[in-house]
Amino acid sequence: MQDKRKQCGLTMAQAAERLNITEGYYLLIEKGERQKSLDMAFAQKLGKLFGMTIQQIVDAENREGA
Repeated sequence: MQDKRKQCGLTMAQAAERLNITEGYYLLIEKGERQKSLDMAFAQKLGKLFGMTIQQIVDAENREGA
């Protein structure tokens, strides 16, 4: 997620604001430390923000959480 966020030219604070979550929670997502089952509606928001499909979001989550 971090690479995608940076490719989009966003800071963690900006990404969190656009996703309507705290920066701290966003950091957990980037580190792969948030809850293991990503809410589909939230995954769609991430995909829209970063120009990724749901499958790409899931794959990125699996890599980062491993």
